[in-house]
Amino acid sequence: MLKQKLEFGSLFGAQSIRAGLLAAFLLAYALPIGAMDLNQASQAQLQSLPGIGPKTAETIIEERERGGAFTSLQDLSARVRGIGPKRLEALQEAGLQAQDPETSQD
Repeated sequence: MLKQKLEFGSLFGAQSIRAGLLAAFLLAYALPIGAMDLNQASQAQLQSLPGIGPKTAETIIEERERGGAFTSLQDLSARVRGIGPKRLEALQEAGLQAQDPETSQD
């Protein structure tokens, strides 16, 4: 009986498999899983967003309590130091939204 040994890497090309897996992982990480409302998010939820650490999440919540609900992501940027155009774009791409309490219907 003749035994043939097929290696998964040699059959499909190890480099292309690695590249495909890396691309799939990066795409899954980059796409927002769901929208997150800035005015409802907890500190832990905010920290799950790119570029938001414990201190920034705490600052966002403190500002939300002090100044009221954020009316837009631009309002967030204006009220919270350190959230500039680049970070704001990343947060928006990650699914962060600020629902204006004046226009939202519950």
